[in-house]
Amino acid sequence: MKIIKSPNPVKCENCGCVFEFDRKDIRTDYYWDPHAFLGILPMSKRCVGVHCPICNELYIIKEC
Repeated sequence: MKIIKSPNPVKCENCGCVFEFDRKDIRTDYYWDPHAFLGILPMSKRCVGVHCPICNELYIIKEC
């Protein structure tokens, strides 16, 4: 993973870091969805994503 500015980068919404990732950086993870169950109860969901190299914020690529 490297911090860059390129035509197709990913921009972190938390810290503003612009980064690019490879296949080896993608992993299965869990994230907290506050309105997952019936729109009122919080629940953790599984996803495929990559973490920001600066603030470790999860960028979700695909929900499982």
